Amino acid sequence: MKDSSYINIIQQSKQLPPIKRSALIIRNTPLEPIFSDYLHYFSISSFPDFCDEKEAFFKQKKYDLTFILLDLPILIQDFYDHFYRKSEVDLQLQVQFLDDFFNRLFVHLRQICREIIFFSFLPESYSGQEEWNAFVFAVNEQVKKQTQNGCLFIDLWEMPMMYGWEKLFNLGSNWNLKNKYRPFFFEKIIRTVQKLLIPPENQIKCLVLDCDGVLWGGILSEDGIDGIHLEKEGIGRAFRLFQREILQLIQKGVIVTLCSKNNEAAVVQVFQEHPDMILKWTDIVDHQINWGNKAQNIQIMAERLNLSLEQLLFIDDSPHEISLVSKILPQMQTFLFDSDYPEQYISALHSFSFATGKGSREDSIRKRSYYQNLQRNQKKKNFSSVEEFNTYYHTEYDVRLVRTKDLNRVVQLSQRSNQFNLSVMRFSLPQLEKLLQEESYQIFCMKVKDDFGDLGLIGISSIYYDKKSACIESFIFSCRALGRNLENRFMEEIIKQINRKKVQNITAWVRKTEKNNKNVEFYRQFPIKIIENINKENEF
Repeated sequence: MKDSSYINIIQQSKQLPPIKRSALIIRNTPLEPIFSDYLHYFSISSFPDFCDEKEAFFKQKKYDLTFILLDLPILIQDFYDHFYRKSEVDLQLQVQFLDDFFNRLFVHLRQICREIIFFSFLPESYSGQEEWNAFVFAVNEQVKKQTQNGCLFIDLWEMPMMYGWEKLFNLGSNWNLKNKYRPFFFEKIIRTVQKLLIPPENQIKCLVLDCDGVLWGGILSEDGIDGIHLEKEGIGRAFRLFQREILQLIQKGVIVTLCSKNNEAAVVQVFQEHPDMILKWTDIVDHQINWGNKAQNIQIMAERLNLSLEQLLFIDDSPHEISLVSKILPQMQTFLFDSDYPEQYISALHSFSFATGKGSREDSIRKRSYYQNLQRNQKKKNFSSVEEFNTYYHTEYDVRLVRTKDLNRVVQLSQRSNQFNLSVMRFSLPQLEKLLQEESYQIFCMKVKDDFGDLGLIGISSIYYDKKSACIESFIFSCRALGRNLENRFMEEIIKQINRKKVQNITAWVRKTEKNNKNVEFYRQFPIKIIENINKENEF
């Protein structure tokens, strides 16, 4: 990855899982001739002449996902041409006009789209356009208010603040020229689009990292602990910045493992004793540090962590190792780092979509629980049954109705769970808040802890009541808690709660997928009627 060119961005995209979601781009900006190459790769449909064909757009029927990418000067072209002659009153009237227009736009979009993503308007230039930029900022604030109800607002205004004007724009170029934007700008936009298009089941939960040439410069077995590059300036600085980025992912719930051909004791020593290491040994959930086959080592860790290979990203600086792992484990995502250019590691990492939270307590619990599960799995081998194991280590579980404080974790679990999501339901926060107010619905959750630690909220189930019947619309269980019959205990408690309603029959929805196929037979253990392959939207 020696060059951040357009071609390289596309090549990186091809390593991502196939995108099965469609999108609509409202296109009319100077960047579109180049941007359209990427849109074509993602098989995204477009509505090219929005400004001239507004009414035709308002006749569109349905799209699964909508991106809106507009250029403000084109929307108000006549106004823009004479901007500096406008009074403050004129500016306020124009903001109001656009506010009314966007109100109409969003009303229509909510009727035809399941999900709406809006990119903000960009400031005009790096300097000398304070009045115009203040106007753009005011318009963005109006749009942001419109997007608060069920829309996602991507604020591109933050880009110059984060990266600097010089990286994003060819300074001094006219707004209507194709060369206004630098490649770096397109790179950031494309990577944002990539992340948004990746479905939750293909988001990365676990990073599998090589050590030499990835976490530090040099070769540990040859250079020794004092010879590897981790200095605060010079060669080592880029590796330290990369480690800092990894640490931020860890804090948001991504787990990190090591797969390295190295001496294990020497690697541990680096983590524990090197003064310039950002990551610590306690940040590493699992490791396979030996001279064996890396594909086999990765498989061992995936099984121990109870993760599917699609949820792992393997990063190495060896073309041979990347090729070997990709051949043996084709369902796994891999990325080849160029150790000669470690300053590009962070940018490369941003090409991928991670299953991150917001650094909440539940995210912290999730990371610890994977490590604790490794300990549990080792200890379970010493017991003849899981019941004996659960009793010995004082496993406690609490099944109750979901409360407001649980909602963020419920959304998170529903979006990320695929192996044991029996009807493939995905909750959103606004929808959950609405369901909690409905008398015909009950949403249960299960929390678990034992002597090893607190697993947190690991199970959710939504029940719909209709007269004398009950329907289990969703049953979702965290993969990190499987293998201890806890899902059975959860289901038994739910049935007890349902029976208190004195219903005459219980049904359960099931939708089979490649990911949950092994678990859909779970319901057959219980006195309920199964309705298979329901034809219902993924979200409530």
